[in-house]
Amino acid sequence: IIMTLGLRFTKKAGFSMAALIFILVFCFAGDGLAEDAESSNKENLSIDDLIVTAQKQEESLKNVPISITVIGSDSIEDRQIKSIKDIGAETPNLMIFENGVSGMISPSFRGITSDIEARTIPSGMYIDGVPVLAGIGFDEPLMDIERVEILRGPQGTLYGKNTEAGVINVITKQPGNEYRFKAGMEFGEDNKREYSFNVSAPVIEDRFSLGISGKHYEKDGFVKNSITGDTIDDRENNYGKLHLRFTPNDKLDVSFITSHLKYNDDAAPMNYAGISRREVSSNLDGYNKSESSMGVLKIKYDFSAETEIESISSIRKYDLKTRQDWDFSQADGYHVDRNGENTTMAQELKLNSSLSEKLNCTTGIYLEKNDDDLRVKTNLYEISTDFRNKAFGIYGHASYRFTDSFSLIGGLRYDNEEKEIKDKDQNINESASFNALSPKLAAQYKVSPDFMTWASVSKGYRSGGFSTFIVDGKAHPFDEEQLWSYEIGFKNTILNNKVTINASIYYMDIDDMQVQEPLSQDMEITSNAAKATSKGVEFEINARLTDSIGVFTGFGYNDISFDSFEDINGNYENNDIPFAPKYNFNIGTQYRNKSGIFGRLEFTGYGSMYFDKANKYKRDAFALVNTKAGYEAENFDIYFYAKNLLDKEYDSNGYYNGYYTIYSPPREIGVCLTFRY
Repeated sequence: IIMTLGLRFTKKAGFSMAALIFILVFCFAGDGLAEDAESSNKENLSIDDLIVTAQKQEESLKNVPISITVIGSDSIEDRQIKSIKDIGAETPNLMIFENGVSGMISPSFRGITSDIEARTIPSGMYIDGVPVLAGIGFDEPLMDIERVEILRGPQGTLYGKNTEAGVINVITKQPGNEYRFKAGMEFGEDNKREYSFNVSAPVIEDRFSLGISGKHYEKDGFVKNSITGDTIDDRENNYGKLHLRFTPNDKLDVSFITSHLKYNDDAAPMNYAGISRREVSSNLDGYNKSESSMGVLKIKYDFSAETEIESISSIRKYDLKTRQDWDFSQADGYHVDRNGENTTMAQELKLNSSLSEKLNCTTGIYLEKNDDDLRVKTNLYEISTDFRNKAFGIYGHASYRFTDSFSLIGGLRYDNEEKEIKDKDQNINESASFNALSPKLAAQYKVSPDFMTWASVSKGYRSGGFSTFIVDGKAHPFDEEQLWSYEIGFKNTILNNKVTINASIYYMDIDDMQVQEPLSQDMEITSNAAKATSKGVEFEINARLTDSIGVFTGFGYNDISFDSFEDINGNYENNDIPFAPKYNFNIGTQYRNKSGIFGRLEFTGYGSMYFDKANKYKRDAFALVNTKAGYEAENFDIYFYAKNLLDKEYDSNGYYNGYYTIYSPPREIGVCLTFRY
């Protein structure tokens, strides 16, 4: 009955119906079922110490001198995090901006970002070691995930190019001797349907195990075509992941992970800027039928308890296939087809060693080859451009503990890139090389076993290259972007491990900042502004008030502006950097009782931000309310949830230098049923 009611959610009746079902579930569970049910063994806002690999070796989170947010597997489920794009609201000074088309998403760390057309980004992502260093791919589903580590600030010493503002690490759960199975169904407003499963099991005990995950998602759109009466922005995708693990002995661990994501979406939920009515009159059916595939082979060998070597061989392929009516009308004004194939192959070899009780080292080399072919066809022009890139990096990173309280951490990396752009139709064939040193020095001091402070200085690097579009028969190169970052912070656990407080403050001095210059409705070039500075503060607090009740909050404030930048259109000195919210926050409470009752209420929000260098087009500040409640038994869970409960509109009006409005998604109320053993 409950599932049937969930299927009938509508925008008019959804809120009252959901409220009624919440009451029924709590009364029913509290009256009888909950008394005898065993809990699902999930933690309530666990603040126990975590082991992370942020510095490419396993270590305690409370000992890592980096501003870092870690979202574990239970938190991913509790927070309704479905893909990478959902982690932004949960992380101080991180925004992951959706550009209207699935998969085309721009991360912004501490106000530093880039458009999806730029082909270089300031913050990289590594999915089980597979590098994602372009703006396409930050929509990867999160299934059977052990944790997500979000590192803020320059990470170039260990991760190299395009990680000057931060890194997102996604780590999949390892299959082993334990049998795990979970299947879920979700139904919600706008005919949302989602079916998922993951299974992990040993094939040969202690030797060979596997994990398999899959998901189907579909949901009706919310932007109408006034001519046909249909919605233009329906969404559908399918995802699958296979994980094979081979452990022939105690020293060797071999994993192969492969995944595939296929979109079958309609058009983007967009219109011309200034049109608040969510309606178009297009004469062309838009779509996104892109596909993303990746595979990685990880081989780790322990020579001894002090020394291990790991090889990570990966390939990632993104096939772009989109069509869009950019005039949103019955006229054949501006129709655009985009097709492309982006393939990245990478090889990393790293060695972790403890040379003594006081000295730990990580060294490695990194090789990368990228082929990126883009085909754009409109009723006004055609583009056929090929990009080629080869990269090499070598790094060393070490920490030395002088006393039980004081340690120094240092590292240095050298990166070299060779880039090429070709366009046979316009007789373009140009190349350029880029290289950089990325040093880091940090001091760490433990005031007590539960209170650690640190201070660091590091250099970040975003590689140069060529603009996506060739304009006036010329390739448009741009230089690398570099910054120096200065940061201090602390990590503290108090009140018998019931409260954790993590905080940091930073200042970043940026040279030759890369900016995007829109030339038309879907064409732009990349150039370099002169100087910019970014400064801000971040903190996170988790507190366990009782065994059942926890509270949490996170806040980031960021002030980033041009120190000096002008072009033929004006002087932008002291203007805010585009796509840089002044602040973001999340605050809430969570209840999980041994009886099986679960509830969570959370507020998230972002400050205002501009879409252009002239600070003319602006998205106002907004806040959203999300909630989830239900009953957790030993082998099943049932939840009711609401995303954007108050149906807040926060449209991006003026996107792409004033051309477009990207409509924000409406409220979603739904029901989720999960089975497991």
